[in-house]
Amino acid sequence: MEVEAGGGLNCGMRSDGSVSCWGNDDMVACNPDGETFTKMNVAGDQLASGLRADGTLRVWGTEETYMDDVIEEYTGNYKDMEIFGWANCVIKMDDSLHCEGSNHMNWVDEENDYQDVSMVLGQICALTIDREMSCMFEYEDGIEMPTGTFEKVIAGMHHSCALNTSGGIECWGDDEFGQSTFGVSDTYEGEFETLPESGNVCVDTEPNDVSYDDGYPPWEQAQDCVEMANGDGFADTISGALDPMEPGWYDGDIDVYRFVVGEGGDIVGSLEWDSAYIGLDWMLYCYCESEVFPWGLYKVSDPTETEAYDKPAQGRSVVDIETGSECYLTVMSAWGETMTEYTLSLWTEP
Repeated sequence: MEVEAGGGLNCGMRSDGSVSCWGNDDMVACNPDGETFTKMNVAGDQLASGLRADGTLRVWGTEETYMDDVIEEYTGNYKDMEIFGWANCVIKMDDSLHCEGSNHMNWVDEENDYQDVSMVLGQICALTIDREMSCMFEYEDGIEMPTGTFEKVIAGMHHSCALNTSGGIECWGDDEFGQSTFGVSDTYEGEFETLPESGNVCVDTEPNDVSYDDGYPPWEQAQDCVEMANGDGFADTISGALDPMEPGWYDGDIDVYRFVVGEGGDIVGSLEWDSAYIGLDWMLYCYCESEVFPWGLYKVSDPTETEAYDKPAQGRSVVDIETGSECYLTVMSAWGETMTEYTLSLWTEP
């Protein structure tokens, strides 16, 4: 159900709420047998904590963690917590946020209502009940903190990431190694008024299906569309048909195509289909050779537009795709009762 890793210590929480730790033998001897929790976290290799269903905390570890001080300070009722010994945060049942610890990490907010908190040494981020995000520190340089509404936030010392309510991951802060750029949602605002004129055409020839059980590309069963997204001002098109997904949609009809980018830039796509009773989605995976990620795999999707399966489902890559990059594109049905034909227009914008 949940796993947490620390320095020399790992802990896992089972679906029934019980917890076991492994790694540091002294900590293993402290396993809270017979206890159940709704959340846990691990700090270093000598401290772990669990939040019980009634809002009370259980903190366990070796003598070096100064357990008496931690237990004395955190015996109240809470709805969320991050306990690290040197710095601790809790969200109380009245939704107020209380953080205190070393390195000026004291933050108390009793005016706003919070539901989730994440922290490391040097950063604290929390989500309000309205899913807006606040962080204690601003990073000195790099990508600016995003705005909007979010489902989850993970604080980092030099960069942080959050899952937005559209299903996209947005990261900010230090981007020296591309850690904040990769995964950032970058979608068109609204629909494309006009598509570029038609260029190369690739027609679906069955079987060219892929299963999510096959893992990540390259996929041998992909239909070869040779050179597409050539960046010459024309839109290449892929045309095919899909059966509706079965319940438990991982086993449904998923078409997969392989192509090599003719000219680099942002890959842009617009998916249309003919049935009002089925929803479609598409994703793009590209191997991009770069100094930052040598032959890194970039997964490109458009969570903002495809969440509700609006037509057309439009989006663009989150990174510049380099000339000659090998890409795999999947088109999948999400729900419905009948087969539908689709056309996906694809082009690059330098």
